[in-house]
Amino acid sequence: MTIALARTVAHAPPGEILRFIAVGGGATLIYFLLATSFANLGYLLPTASAAAYLVSSAFSFIGHRAFTFASRGPLFGEIGRFVPLNLAGLAASLLAPIVMTNGMGLAPAYATLTSCVVVPSINYLAMRGLVFCRAQLRSGVA
Repeated sequence: MTIALARTVAHAPPGEILRFIAVGGGATLIYFLLATSFANLGYLLPTASAAAYLVSSAFSFIGHRAFTFASRGPLFGEIGRFVPLNLAGLAASLLAPIVMTNGMGLAPAYATLTSCVVVPSINYLAMRGLVFCRAQLRSGVA
């Protein structure tokens, strides 16, 4: 994974990583604030995490499509690739709280923070290589 990440980053257009961080950071902040707020309101952490992830996913798709990758690919094709990627991220954001709070006895903030770090890292690789890749291939950037 490290070699793939290094190659992906090396071939990224100027500013793409910073745009990804800005959009991803905004989506992550939305996720974190909503998940912790819902949990503080008494919702079970997996439920709070799932609801927050769905809202932040919509923000993420719009931001990454328009700003990070400046994609002009077919909207429904990109949505069709983005949704499974984010369902995998949702599964991770559901499992982390269960495993880390129930299984390991850690505070909910640690589980939420883990989701905020791990999922976006994997998402960059998948978005660049699978979701918004057609625009990159047309422009000659691999």
